Amino acid sequence: MLATSPITSMSITTTPATILAGSSGSTSNVKPIVLLVEDDNYVSAAIWTLLQDSNFDVIIAASAAEGFKMVKTILPDIVVLDVNLPDMSGVEIYRHLKTDPRTADLPVVFFSAHSQFAEEALDLGARAFLVKPNDIVRLADCLTQILAPRAAARLPQNLAQAVPH
Repeated sequence: MLATSPITSMSITTTPATILAGSSGSTSNVKPIVLLVEDDNYVSAAIWTLLQDSNFDVIIAASAAEGFKMVKTILPDIVVLDVNLPDMSGVEIYRHLKTDPRTADLPVVFFSAHSQFAEEALDLGARAFLVKPNDIVRLADCLTQILAPRAAARLPQNLAQAVPH
């Protein structure tokens, strides 16, 4: 589900290969990379469109196994997890990410209809828990706010000093 859209009439052009090929080390025009782990094709398509329109690069994984492979391949800027996935719960995925030194500090946002897992996810360190479908309009803003400190840290030193705080 990486090179084609969850909805067959829409083409997803962002793939791990195009993101990696486009990362030349330059900080200008660099979009944050979001790994979306979501098994519902329609939800994936809606989130993909919303985040692409909000200046994010989005990679979609439809299962935990795919998500683990992608997180190690690309090391995204942030991960958006569903709770209810076919092969493992999003909470379990997050527990595994926390045990790997390469992904332990990776920001994770849950986007799920299963709000009963919010407290557990937040206690583990998730940056936010948004509830489907109502909070979809808040998702891009939430990711932007979480990633703002990282984006500022990537600015060249002279630009970072010029930015008002």
